[in-house]
Amino acid sequence: MTESYYELAQDTGYEELNFPPQPELQTPIYEFGPSTQPYQSNNGLTYVYDPTKASWTLRKGDTATQTYVDNAVNERLSKLGGTIMSDAGLAFKEGITAIDPVNLKIFSSGKIELMGASGGECNINFTGVNGTELSAGSISIENNVALKFNDGITTSENTLSFSSLLISRGGALIQHNDSSSAEVLLLNLGRGAGSTKNKIVIPGAGNLNIGTKNDTLITISSDSVEISGKLNACGVLLVDESAQTIKVPEAVANRQNSGAPNPTELATVNYVNSGRFSPGMSVFSEDEISTEVGGMWTTNKRFFIKVSE
Repeated sequence: MTESYYELAQDTGYEELNFPPQPELQTPIYEFGPSTQPYQSNNGLTYVYDPTKASWTLRKGDTATQTYVDNAVNERLSKLGGTIMSDAGLAFKEGITAIDPVNLKIFSSGKIELMGASGGECNINFTGVNGTELSAGSISIENNVALKFNDGITTSENTLSFSSLLISRGGALIQHNDSSSAEVLLLNLGRGAGSTKNKIVIPGAGNLNIGTKNDTLITISSDSVEISGKLNACGVLLVDESAQTIKVPEAVANRQNSGAPNPTELATVNYVNSGRFSPGMSVFSEDEISTEVGGMWTTNKRFFIKVSE
């Protein structure tokens, strides 16, 4: 059997004692034991404080109980390693007194609990040793990397799946809270040098809505694209919901009227009408050179048909 609690503590590295920071406030005064207030010892022993020497000493004749010693032996944690068998976990804190808060607890179930003060932050920090710099930090499951942190980028090697609980709450899956007028890049799918065909898949019976906080501007379903009357489609199409028409901006109309339309763009009614013939309009060219094959021209009140170049 261990000869003294001191030897047991030295051999096993068992839980440290946190003596009261103000011995004069203890009841009984200057004592620290299993039943003292407000702080109690955790080893079954009682200590007495000597204010003249500013030190604690074990009360004469006090000894640890057999039960305490047996528990200490069973639950000891050696500096060389050991096993925590209690479901209470292993606690860490910065201070040495009983009132100092616990910052970290590691449980035998595999749970790690980080604790911080109200309004503070808990932090997991990956850092190099001896002044070296890490290339990355990662979190793995069964030795498979799930998240990797490096170069200002978080890389996921698994599909990100959002809980249906978040969806049921009406919460955004991805959001930012920027309130400036800056242009914000939401998705950058063009970092690679290849010709990737990026794709968004929607369910057959569902749809994809694009809009502002209060209005839906575009609704895409499996068989249609519906454009809201509130939408100016990239400055190319102007939707007039009241007249149920789609118009082009004035600059596009003016370009078409000048005779320089883009061959693939939508034509305005005005441009189409500019090439339409009506009764009384001339269909003859002024000379043979400007006449196309099959066309007609007039010279000296005589009419000619061009049959070849």
